[in-house]
Amino acid sequence: MIIYCAGPIRGNTTYQENYSEIVRIVESTGHTALSEVSTKFSSSIPLSAKQIYTRDIKWIDGSKLLIAEVSGPSLGVGFEVAYALLVKKFQCSQFIKNKLLKFLQWLLVVVIRNCK
Repeated sequence: MIIYCAGPIRGNTTYQENYSEIVRIVESTGHTALSEVSTKFSSSIPLSAKQIYTRDIKWIDGSKLLIAEVSGPSLGVGFEVAYALLVKKFQCSQFIKNKLLKFLQWLLVVVIRNCK
């Protein structure tokens, strides 16, 4: 399954470790994690803000699910969640604090069962 992972990249990066862990867990379960922090999708050249926006919209449109790390405020993540709601993507926005691995494993099982 293709899953868009939203999380803070710039600004307040207090919870960026949680975001990276979300991406790692999604990838470790055999799914494709569309994310700027994924090593599979890193760009060798810096992208402009417009290029990042265009890429992220295409990634959300091409995904089956959006998982957002929302422990702290982020305009970018808020926009991505709002856009996903607009295009009716299944999503999970979670305040990730503890037991991240168990929560995401449970979530992926539930989502995969419901998306087939």
